[in-house]
Amino acid sequence: MTIARMIPLLVALAGVAACDNGGGSAMPAIEGVVWQLTELDGAAPPRGDRGQLLTLQLDSGERRASGFGGCNRFFGEYRLQGASLSFGQLAMTMKACPEGMDAERAYHRALGRVKAYRREAGQLLLLDGDSVVARYREESGATD
Repeated sequence: MTIARMIPLLVALAGVAACDNGGGSAMPAIEGVVWQLTELDGAAPPRGDRGQLLTLQLDSGERRASGFGGCNRFFGEYRLQGASLSFGQLAMTMKACPEGMDAERAYHRALGRVKAYRREAGQLLLLDGDSVVARYREESGATD
């Protein structure tokens, strides 16, 4: 095969490689973003201590999930491949708060049920089968 005939093939292969995220298909990025909880198990999101919003962030470099759970900051491993997403054991700081402890327990139970995700209309949806466990929007101007 001549070089001239190989160029279209090489260009096509380069395009496929650029779209691959390691899971075999191009999925919208969910890592490196601070996500703000907008719905938990079909209801309005619980508020944490002093009315703070619950968050989630996925760090692709360390495969570490972190965020604010209602009273404490949490962290732990996650697994992401294609549209599959699950969380390992999550650890947290050990602060006691006058408010937010119930929200924290509900949030951590919900994250334990997550098996997949979907992005739609600028939102992140965490799923257990067809059920939406948690819904998030991208937090603007946040640092975590």
